[in-house]
Amino acid sequence: MIRITKRCLIRIISFLTALFIVATVLVFTHEKKINRLTADITNNTVRSVGDLQTYVMNIRSTLLKGIYSTSHKMLNSVAVKLSSDTAAARYALSDIPADNGILGKTYTFLAQVADYSIYLSEKSGSGGEVTEEETNTLYSFIDYADGINEELSSLLDSVRSGAVTPSEDSPSVQDSLGETLSTIDQSFSEYPTLVYDGPFSDHIMNKEPKVLASEEIDEASARSIAAKITGINGADLQKSEDSEGNMPAFNYSYEDLSVSISKNGGFLIYMISDKTAADQKISTDEAEKKANEFLKTVGIESLRKTYYEISDGIFYINYAHSENSVIYYPDLIKVGVSMEDGSIVSFDSRGYLVNHFRRDLPAINIDENTAAAKLPPTAKLISSQVCLIPDNSTEKLCYELRCKGTRDEDLLIYINAETGEEESVLILLIGENGTLSI
Repeated sequence: MIRITKRCLIRIISFLTALFIVATVLVFTHEKKINRLTADITNNTVRSVGDLQTYVMNIRSTLLKGIYSTSHKMLNSVAVKLSSDTAAARYALSDIPADNGILGKTYTFLAQVADYSIYLSEKSGSGGEVTEEETNTLYSFIDYADGINEELSSLLDSVRSGAVTPSEDSPSVQDSLGETLSTIDQSFSEYPTLVYDGPFSDHIMNKEPKVLASEEIDEASARSIAAKITGINGADLQKSEDSEGNMPAFNYSYEDLSVSISKNGGFLIYMISDKTAADQKISTDEAEKKANEFLKTVGIESLRKTYYEISDGIFYINYAHSENSVIYYPDLIKVGVSMEDGSIVSFDSRGYLVNHFRRDLPAINIDENTAAAKLPPTAKLISSQVCLIPDNSTEKLCYELRCKGTRDEDLLIYINAETGEEESVLILLIGENGTLSI
């Protein structure tokens, strides 16, 4: 019989105890890594679905403007915008973790919208007119866009609430998205909730960002900036994979929060949290104050509020750069504030970082009265301001004339401050949850 001494027994017990502790720590660490990976994938999915939703509704707005456009110039502008937004939507769609096979209808829809708008533009350029049947086709595209957006909103809610937990190996997102897209042929009567990036929302990420001219920073500096902005200890921020492409960035995460800091200049590109608001406990004025305070923390000044939207208890406010009484619409920033506790749940400065630089504005050749004289007799002038608007790859200095239509429509009409030509017409949809321009 083998006899074990007391000292040997103590050693065995000590060894097994240590082994158990090590195994427990390894399991806990592995589980923490899995949870972090799941949170990263969830935040990326939320961002991709949100981007797709924005582009689809940009398409919807542009289609509606195409219905009321009669000149070749405007129809060509509509075709260019739709081509840009459908390409951006396809890119966002490819970032969603789902089998492309079940997304075939959506890809086809996006391709048809772009092709059909080009066809109408070319027809108009040849002297043809848009027929009633072709107008009905544009309306059917709008119905499809509404349907897709409503289903994407539902999917977004499911991911944020945890009802759908996306992962690299789980088919849950594929199944949910496939079920979502299977209903796009239905007609929808309600106009969906939209988080709009301000007037003249554009596919900003296909341009070379102005921020690339800034000096590069190292990872330690980026971590320090992220810690200061979020109020989270730098050591607690988990390093995620860097972003490359046309806006390189250091990326970090903490629990349900993702933060991206540009490698050039150390600017906050975006911050997103899957936090939701159960109850609206603060006012829009209080939410705006919280957004303004956060902008000071970020260090971006000379911004002016444009429009806001309330969606699912989140107050989304859009800002544009303002200088010498001129508002620069290409230089956009969007902030999301929880109306439950005033916390910042999202921030997006890509429009600002892509477009912002010191410009030499052209001379204003006409005064406000001359610009107002360009209005149709059916539009009553309410107010005006000078602004810079994007126009494909260029920018134009305009008078923004806010007007009332014959049926009490709220309109924004843009008159070129150099040439006196009408550049664009937007319709303002004003409701209790914010303002949308189309």
